Formats: sequence, structure tokens, C-alpha cells
Amino acid sequence: MVGRGHGVFCSCEDWRQRGIVCKHIAAVALHELGARAHARSTRSMVGLLLQL
Repeated sequence: MVGRGHGVFCSCEDWRQRGIVCKHIAAVALHELGARAHARSTRSMVGLLLQL
């Protein structure tokens, strides 16, 4: 599997043979969303601290 802003590919049978999104790809997608939300939160906290 490859993530972090790139295409996501998985070698499991669900993805290769049936072409449906598997739990592996879903887990990577959720991880990416969480990482982006954390980065946004960190940036906004730094912005608030700089305003003090």
C-alpha cells in the first residue's frame, strides 16, 4: 500500500479481482484524514498563540 497524498494500491483479493475498496485502503484513507485534521489543528493553535 502507498499513501500520503499518492495513489493507494493494495494487493489483496478484494481490490485486485473485484475492484472494490478493501479495508486496507479504507484504513489508509482514515489515517490520511486524521493526519490532515491534526495538522490543521496544530496550525490553528500556533496562530492563536501568536495572537496573544
